[in-house]
Amino acid sequence: FPVTIRFIFSSSAATYGTPVASLPCQETDALKPISPYGESKMMVEQILAAYNRAYGLDYVAFRYFNACGADPRGRHGQEPGATHIIARVLGSIASGQEFVLNGNDYDTRDGTCVRDYVHVSDIAQAHVAALSPTIPNGIYNLGSNAGTSNQEIIDAAERITGRQVQVTVGPKREGDPGVLVADASKFNQLVSWRQYELDDVIRHAWKWYV
Repeated sequence: FPVTIRFIFSSSAATYGTPVASLPCQETDALKPISPYGESKMMVEQILAAYNRAYGLDYVAFRYFNACGADPRGRHGQEPGATHIIARVLGSIASGQEFVLNGNDYDTRDGTCVRDYVHVSDIAQAHVAALSPTIPNGIYNLGSNAGTSNQEIIDAAERITGRQVQVTVGPKREGDPGVLVADASKFNQLVSWRQYELDDVIRHAWKWYV
């Protein structure tokens, strides 16, 4: 029997760079990556699209927004020293060390970066769903359709853990846009894949840390 192989690629919201269209980001928006990481993801997307046109490659590319959290059952999570903000905040709480907040003068509601966070278990569920031939070839955003600021992450972590974060404000990081939020309606219309919210993300990650 003939075997159909589907290529599923882990792309990134970094392909958008600093969004030039209205937020949230849609898959049809112009791609203007501002980091080598984003550029590399964009190039692979272009290769996949070219192979689809030339050879009929069956593929799905997921543009992850901020993947975060841990296994809800506490079996696995991020390695020590992870650079993700939720991991860094919870790591600083667990160790009693200060957390460096990179920039507080962005053009956002509280001056800190705004990002779209999505649970790693939900991302895994999206990959399973994408194996179905009912999911068309193409590129899909994976996000929550909501923006959360860095300060709101800190506030939520303090509320959920019952501990205070020792915050020091540092300089902005090069390549960090002020706001990056997904419009994930394209994939949402095809399949139900999300079950966890931000509080779940932080609660599961904290369970892994402690």
